[in-house]
Amino acid sequence: MSKVIFLDVDGTMIPTTMAEASWSRRFLPETVLLLNEICIVSGAKVVFNTTHSLPLENAPDIEQAIVAQGLSPNHLHVADLKTRYPEILDRKAAVKEWLDRHPETTEWVALDDEPFTEESNLVLIDGRRGLEPEHFLPVVRLLGLKMEDE
Repeated sequence: MSKVIFLDVDGTMIPTTMAEASWSRRFLPETVLLLNEICIVSGAKVVFNTTHSLPLENAPDIEQAIVAQGLSPNHLHVADLKTRYPEILDRKAAVKEWLDRHPETTEWVALDDEPFTEESNLVLIDGRRGLEPEHFLPVVRLLGLKMEDE
């Protein structure tokens, strides 16, 4: 049994209002802290589903950049850190292909600023603001966490 967060970067971890930060892969500290909390509470591992999976000249690899800025390396999926997006041009197909290769994944959520799937596993993020505290409960609920009052 495993839980996965399919993570988009632009708009989710780097708001579109910080476009220049995208090229250097600079994250808002509060988004990284929130992602750490989500992973701690849910036990989920991060898998990148982003164009940032591709190398950028003069920028660290996406996993190195996010760890250097505070994400615990324990929260990264060790065996298979990235979907095949954008090699597979459709994000939904890239997630499906990754899940097909990992049948042990029982719960998953996609954090993205694009509505690439109609599945209830998507938590749509306002790309101008990025991941925010209001997303915490919907994300951890999709990852199987039951609240005391539920």
